Amino acid sequence: MQSNASCLTYDPELALPISNLQHRPTSNMREFITAVRSAYPVVPTEDITANLQHHGINCRDEILEVSENTVVKVAILSSSASNSASLHCGLVWYHGGGGVSGNRFGGLRYVTDLIQIFGIIVISVEYRLAPEHPAPIPQDDCYAALTWAASSVYNLGIDPEKLMVGGSSAGAGLAASVALRARDNGGIKLCGQLLINPMLDDRNETMSSYRCTDERIWGRASNICAWTALLGDGSGSADISPYVAPARAKDLSSLPSTFITVGSEEPFRDEASIYAERIRDSSGSVEIHIWNGAYHAFESLAPQAELSKLAVRTRRSWIAQTFGLENRLRDEDQTMIHGGGHLM
Repeated sequence: MQSNASCLTYDPELALPISNLQHRPTSNMREFITAVRSAYPVVPTEDITANLQHHGINCRDEILEVSENTVVKVAILSSSASNSASLHCGLVWYHGGGGVSGNRFGGLRYVTDLIQIFGIIVISVEYRLAPEHPAPIPQDDCYAALTWAASSVYNLGIDPEKLMVGGSSAGAGLAASVALRARDNGGIKLCGQLLINPMLDDRNETMSSYRCTDERIWGRASNICAWTALLGDGSGSADISPYVAPARAKDLSSLPSTFITVGSEEPFRDEASIYAERIRDSSGSVEIHIWNGAYHAFESLAPQAELSKLAVRTRRSWIAQTFGLENRLRDEDQTMIHGGGHLM
């Protein structure tokens, strides 16, 4: 099936849920920000916490002082069935939303199954948003949250050898950013980085960036707006820090084991592929999946599609292997471990 806007070929199961979506305005920054934020309605914390509790997940907030007069809120999520006397695997999670919207409860669809199945403890970070807080403020917030988590592993019940960062979309870019920074600064040991549809490159020069113009989801114009909100007129210039746009990094060696998943029909396809290739060329461990016929955030927009389910199982299997938790995989996931992977 083809998108009228951009002649992109979507998997039929994925095309149906987006058929009635409206194109996002991108000619005016204020209208763009309003449209993106309105797509993520604010739900009372009490309602979210109650819903998580209903599904066997405990949630509590922690306030981190990242600098004088500045705090960042994180949500700490854990399984209500976990043994509090033992250490667990940990994931510092950064939500998506283009860097201009969302909060600590954003994108929890990507991690709730990990809490339920593996007993992973998730620290979800509510970093400050652009354009009110341009770079490097969000990146500094995210690194401060990782630093806090790494220094608090025993209080959180996390095994210090099993701490990972991850995120979706802009959050995946932030996860890649803090992984680079942790490597360069030393002192924080990460076992993995989970990059879902990662937003890595402010330059927007790849073929997939030019090709993907469907603004019902996330197209080239939306991405340019988001980077402009973060970087202002400096977006695309020569002096952007790799801690803001990880694709700018000259050295991708000595990074933790990396998992990247991205759709074939989204702007981030090529920058994600290039990032994976560069990690591999630097003798790093990386696994990338490019899902044919998938648009940006397809798992979230079309969770019942077979391709979405396969993507979830594939990601879950990598996490199980990285954390050494293969014995906890559900039966339907075992084929991914034993030679049934769907690598494209």
